[in-house]
Amino acid sequence: MFGVDATFAKTIDWTLAISRVMSDIRSDFILAPHLSCVFADSPDMLVDEVKGLLSAGKFTPQLPITIDIPKKQRINKASGIKRQSPNFVRTGGILMPPDRLVYQVLADVAQPLIEKKLNRKICFSHQPAGAKHLSRMFKTSRECWTEMQATLKGLETAAGASIVLRGDVASCFQSINQHTLVNMLDAAGFPKPLTKPLESMLVQMSTSRSSRGILQGLYPSDLLGNFYLYPLDRYLADSHIPSVRYVDDIYAFFKNHEESDRHIISIFRELRLLDLQFNESKTRVMTPGGLQTSDPDLDAMFGAAIEEIEAGLKEDDYEEIATDYGFQTIWHEQQPEIDESTIAIEATVKLFDESAKYPDSVEEIERFCLPLFAAFDSDYALDHVLGKLESEASMSQIYFNYLSNFLEEAKVESKILDVIAARKLRFDWEYIWAIACVIKMTKVSDDGVAALLSLAKDTSEESVCALAVIAAVKHGDYDRQKGVVAAIEKDASPYIRGAVLFAARYMHKALRKNVLDLLENQSSLYGMIANSTKKQPVK
Repeated sequence: MFGVDATFAKTIDWTLAISRVMSDIRSDFILAPHLSCVFADSPDMLVDEVKGLLSAGKFTPQLPITIDIPKKQRINKASGIKRQSPNFVRTGGILMPPDRLVYQVLADVAQPLIEKKLNRKICFSHQPAGAKHLSRMFKTSRECWTEMQATLKGLETAAGASIVLRGDVASCFQSINQHTLVNMLDAAGFPKPLTKPLESMLVQMSTSRSSRGILQGLYPSDLLGNFYLYPLDRYLADSHIPSVRYVDDIYAFFKNHEESDRHIISIFRELRLLDLQFNESKTRVMTPGGLQTSDPDLDAMFGAAIEEIEAGLKEDDYEEIATDYGFQTIWHEQQPEIDESTIAIEATVKLFDESAKYPDSVEEIERFCLPLFAAFDSDYALDHVLGKLESEASMSQIYFNYLSNFLEEAKVESKILDVIAARKLRFDWEYIWAIACVIKMTKVSDDGVAALLSLAKDTSEESVCALAVIAAVKHGDYDRQKGVVAAIEKDASPYIRGAVLFAARYMHKALRKNVLDLLENQSSLYGMIANSTKKQPVK
């Protein structure tokens, strides 16, 4: 439990924090419309609640909602194993609305202080978006990555190096020492009245109380994780080692083997001071020519596709589509209205067609092309996505987001409902995005509703259960809806009850009234969700 001095609280830009959270939600690892609706429909209620708790010294952060998310990398196979091996996973999550708002406020205070410490000649990740796009907090990953690649190419020749260390920090976000992080912020000038609030937030988000790790998938965590490695940037600069860093990927250039041997040992030592180490399976020493990670022809096709899109769209429209973390867009937001006659996306189609020639870049190409196809209502990749839906777990969010634009096609609807009913997906996280498609469907059969309720009952993940309940209520008849209401009266977590309260907007008016009467006054958060529900027309 903590508070914030009333005088300091008056300096907080709550409007900016709300807008940044709403922008951040677009790339969440977990879809939770019953939480995001609070920021969209009840921001004033949320701010008043948070301000009241902080001024009274009674703000208590809650545990995050987390889930395991499949990574692109798969476990290495031994000889003789023919089938695909399982994906590695990382933990991602979201916070309850009051906690998320406070975490964002603390990050907003920290960002200018952190920016003064970062060496932007070395560190290219998570650069401030600037005054034009304050709500986005950072430039897009595409912009930052492009700048880094240009610098890398310059160093390949200008550094006069014969050896390059390409290092990947192992489990960086999960390994961050929270005490070290807070001390670094304190030394950077972070206001002391906010130190305890930040420490309390970080400890609660680590769930294990180990004071290790920060929750991935949120703007503030991106900011803090990027900052945590700035001492390594300083060491590299002080040692006059030409280098580049993008979050936890590090490139360091050396003139010869003797110099690299001596300095690499020191780099290991600097990482240990931060309780970090390199991932042995992904860290390499190579010649500068080995940095060419993509074919020049592929780079040219990406460049042509980007130029094609930028020429046909206004800047803001393009940024709406090309958001971070694989260019996802939030499910319940409308895409920018685009005049399809202004652009033929021929270069994008060519890039997509050539993906088979570049097996190591297939995911990168899909993450670029599929959101653009979706924005232009192009079904060009439809059969491709349907064919890969069950095999590429790390791409589920992108795949289902693309399919959500073609739900009127029988083969798409049938496929999505089938993977839910037959439980064909490997990770619980994947079902979040399959269910999101179902929510967008116009109508679902009673068998489909039964499959959703069965999934809600069987899953151990609250985030999946909550979304399945919302979908079942939206498409179920009165008896199905009544069964859901009866279930929460007996046994349901606060998170699930919040989802049912959100889903009341889809209920028969009598049931809707019953749910509002039952839950609205049980907590301030339920009051905010109820306020959103009441804004929807009664059926």
